[in-house]
Amino acid sequence: MTDRSPSITAPEAQTILAAIDKAIEEGGDVSSYTVNGRSVQMRSLDELIRARRYYESMKARANNLRSTKVRF
Repeated sequence: MTDRSPSITAPEAQTILAAIDKAIEEGGDVSSYTVNGRSVQMRSLDELIRARRYYESMKARANNLRSTKVRF
């Protein structure tokens, strides 16, 4: 059976989201960020946005929130 628990806590995810938001505000194109000992390397604004979505879902999972994806 696969463990579906989040690998980070909600506060850790929020700290990472804050760093990503700051990078987006500064225009993206960040070479690397280190938050709480985790290193993230990204090359474009698109990667920052995808990473933000990922960590937003990790934060929701850590808070035991359920999300629904809708595509049109």
